[in-house]
Amino acid sequence: MYNHGFFALFLIIAFVFGTIMLVFGVVARSMFGVRPPKPKQFTLKDFRELIPTAKDQKKALELVDMFIKKFNILAPQSPQKQEWLDTVKELVSLDSIDTDKAAEVRERLISKNPNLQNDITQLVGNALKNKKA
Repeated sequence: MYNHGFFALFLIIAFVFGTIMLVFGVVARSMFGVRPPKPKQFTLKDFRELIPTAKDQKKALELVDMFIKKFNILAPQSPQKQEWLDTVKELVSLDSIDTDKAAEVRERLISKNPNLQNDITQLVGNALKNKKA
């Protein structure tokens, strides 16, 4: 049991098995590797969190363009209809959005959502009427 050849043999066997396990692990990892997580979709809730950060007109106009680019079309029976309308109201109610820009936003949204014309018109009108002067 004190023979050095005995320990050397087991050391070599352990090294060979360890190397084989390492190679199989690398191959398995490359073939069935961990997929990167899907990026989180940008939602209306995320957008609504950005609205209070718009203090100047430039930032507000960027938010308007982002909203129209990402969320301009809404299905008529969408469960997010009220949240979408509330987002439009918050966006148009910003102090840095003037009446002309609000009217432009209204027209752009109505052109994309003709079935929501009455809702959008009423909403933007009420938002402008109740807007802080």
